[in-house]
Amino acid sequence: MKTRCPHCGQPAVVRRNPFYGTGLAVHEHLVDCEKCLRVSFLPNAVDPAPAAAAPQRQKGVGSAIRTVFARFAR
Repeated sequence: MKTRCPHCGQPAVVRRNPFYGTGLAVHEHLVDCEKCLRVSFLPNAVDPAPAAAAPQRQKGVGSAIRTVFARFAR
């Protein structure tokens, strides 16, 4: 697949990152420039979203006050 170099704007080749999928790379594709010989990362189309944490229950002021006084009641 062909694209443009992000540095010089000349034609570049997109190739698969050999380290992707082995736990050593985050970007799936690399851009090899034919003119300036730079290699850069092609951004992933969809970045993996971190796992959603379980929603935490919001505590009100009343709950906080009861907790403080419950400690002194012991």
